[in-house]
Amino acid sequence: MAGEPIVFDASDSTAEAYRWEFEDTTGDEVYRDGEKVTIRTDGPGAFTATLRVATAFVTNSDACAELGSGPGCSVDESVQRVYVQSKASNESNQDRLQVDTEQVNILLKGSETGISVDESASLQFSAANLVGNRDLTIQLIIETPTGVSVTGGAFIESGQGQYTSTFVLDPGESKGLRIQIEPNGPGKHTITGYAVYYFGDDTENRESRSVQIPITVTS
Repeated sequence: MAGEPIVFDASDSTAEAYRWEFEDTTGDEVYRDGEKVTIRTDGPGAFTATLRVATAFVTNSDACAELGSGPGCSVDESVQRVYVQSKASNESNQDRLQVDTEQVNILLKGSETGISVDESASLQFSAANLVGNRDLTIQLIIETPTGVSVTGGAFIESGQGQYTSTFVLDPGESKGLRIQIEPNGPGKHTITGYAVYYFGDDTENRESRSVQIPITVTS
């Protein structure tokens, strides 16, 4: 949640050196060294955490002191996408994500959530920019459990089980979208949806909402 500490821990690793790189949606970067680091975010949104670790495979471990690959040193990299909610994001109803103000309308809810194994589930998304002089940017993120995927050209897979689509609405413009969910077998699944939005270039005042939508698949 925005403003609260987030801990990244790589202490299980046996590397000689650690370098963390954090980059938010505006391109701002923060670096931290050490196997365990803590950061705070000023506001909600998505950011990328990249960890580079250096391991020496010869006796002289000084070769890895600066995380530079070279003789006797191996550098590995892992990337994780992290989503930070605003403190208001828990105000969404249990079954829907909804923003309804004088400036913006956003709705994400389950449409077809009780299906048989040979059917597709679906979510319904709609948004409207009610402001007359600024564009509205909405980043829609859908997280699915193992064995469940999102299909359709509007979304790209930004990580394992993470699908992202970004919309820019002109003043007065609205948009509707049906999101198709494909489970690979029967059971109960939980889909998590995030909406991060801001007007114009004002990313510092972006807001976010989230919702968890259950889907039941019968055989």
